[in-house]
Amino acid sequence: MEEENPVVPEDAPVEEEEVVEEEEVVEEEEAAAEVEEEAVAEDAPRAEEAEVEEEAVAEDAPRGEDAPRAEEAEEEAKEEIAEDEEAKEEIAEEGDDVDPAEEADEVPPMIAPSPSADPSVDQSTDPTVDTAAAVDGDPEQAPPKPKATPKAAPKPKDPPPPPLFVLLYDLGHSDPEIVKKAMSTLSKMQLHSYYKRSTGKDKALVNKGTAPMAVLQALRNHEKDHADIAVGGLNNLLSLTATNEKGCQDAIVELEGNEVVIQTMADHPDDVNIQVHGFGILVNLSSLGREEVMKIAKNGGVSVVIDAMTKWPKLQTLQRRGCKILANMAEKNKRIPVKIKEEIRLKKGVSTMGKCLETFPPGSPTFVEARKGMECFF
Repeated sequence: MEEENPVVPEDAPVEEEEVVEEEEVVEEEEAAAEVEEEAVAEDAPRAEEAEVEEEAVAEDAPRGEDAPRAEEAEEEAKEEIAEDEEAKEEIAEEGDDVDPAEEADEVPPMIAPSPSADPSVDQSTDPTVDTAAAVDGDPEQAPPKPKATPKAAPKPKDPPPPPLFVLLYDLGHSDPEIVKKAMSTLSKMQLHSYYKRSTGKDKALVNKGTAPMAVLQALRNHEKDHADIAVGGLNNLLSLTATNEKGCQDAIVELEGNEVVIQTMADHPDDVNIQVHGFGILVNLSSLGREEVMKIAKNGGVSVVIDAMTKWPKLQTLQRRGCKILANMAEKNKRIPVKIKEEIRLKKGVSTMGKCLETFPPGSPTFVEARKGMECFF
């Protein structure tokens, strides 16, 4: 009879599955063994470190022979500390004997705070500090805020000058400052223009000779020591001669005005303003006639005129007036004495006028006057 195969239930484990399970168990055991080996390997350095620490402790521990040396080192350290304390006490005692002046010299100078760094100033409200710039840098370096420029007040008008008679009275004062102030005011008034628009008493002060007399007196008193009075005096005298008022011109002639003018020019030979004003006065006086020309020559007018023309050869106004003076002093119609013309020749007045012909362009006023003057000698 054939044997029947036993019926195997579906849930029964197969032998192959049992083998697989055994293999898995073996693998797990091997993995556990590897983990243990790794743990042992990790613990090995720690053990070595522990051994090193034990050796270090053993080395640090004083041996029987080194124990006395350690005690000696401790005693030496204590002695050094004691010596340091004694040294500090000595320094403190010496400090009591130090001169305060020496201590002051040794103290470094303190840095003074600047006004903008003053802690009492609130920089947030101080108009002189730019707070925006102070955030990034030093407030001292921050530029101040521009302040609004107030509008300039209109200049007050000059007060009217004092009356003419008051100014003329001040010219006779002994104080040169008062004379200077009065002379300056008269120069600003321009007496030749003032005379034209004046009436009554002021006009009489000019045409009766009071004004030129006061000016000449001031020049006599102060011109030598005060050049500014000399300039103002000649300027005002020139303005008075320009009025063409006969009474004024006669007063200047009678009061020897040309002598005062020439003397003032001789006292200030290097002042070009004095020379120019003086030349203008001599032009007007020399045109009055033969007698006045002779007075000018007698008082040294020829030398003063030629010397100034030689000193400023390119000054057109001075050269033109100088040529006119020399022409008036040599004019044939005035029957001028020959000796005056000879004096002009000897002092090189003719050649001086000839240089004007070379210096100034033809047709210019100076060229014309120089040519007229030279014609009087030929």
